[in-house]
Amino acid sequence: QARDPARAGVAAAVSLAEALLSIPGVRGVDLSAVSPPGREPTTAGALATIGRALS
Repeated sequence: QARDPARAGVAAAVSLAEALLSIPGVRGVDLSAVSPPGREPTTAGALATIGRALS
């Protein structure tokens, strides 16, 4: 169990995206998520953090 599950999830997503982007011919990844009601800002923030890490 991660001490900070949100941070661990972002790190895992960045790691996976970087691995996919290292494949010849892959030019991008789709960052999308379904958010539970009321958690939309948190989900959007996580996606933004992932996007910034990849740019």
